[in-house]
Amino acid sequence: MIFVLSDTHVPERMAKLPQKLINQIKPEDIIFHVGDFVGWETFQKFENLATLHAVWGNMDEARIKKHLPKIKVVEIQGKKSAYIMDLAPLLN
Repeated sequence: MIFVLSDTHVPERMAKLPQKLINQIKPEDIIFHVGDFVGWETFQKFENLATLHAVWGNMDEARIKKHLPKIKVVEIQGKKSAYIMDLAPLLN
């Protein structure tokens, strides 16, 4: 299964990721996260659940921003997809 997520905002908006979501994600799955994990532990949780492709968001803590790109292009089965959290910086 492929999961496309963004704006999880943990622990800012909720204490932890919903167990119902965690239970759905299997190691063979792919997660695309389009920014705003917010907390490093949330990023690590997703990274440990399945293959993670992610970009940082404006609300993410500094070490997430250092670890992830602003834009990510992924190719799966010959098809490319791009993930961008915020277009505003690209307009300048």
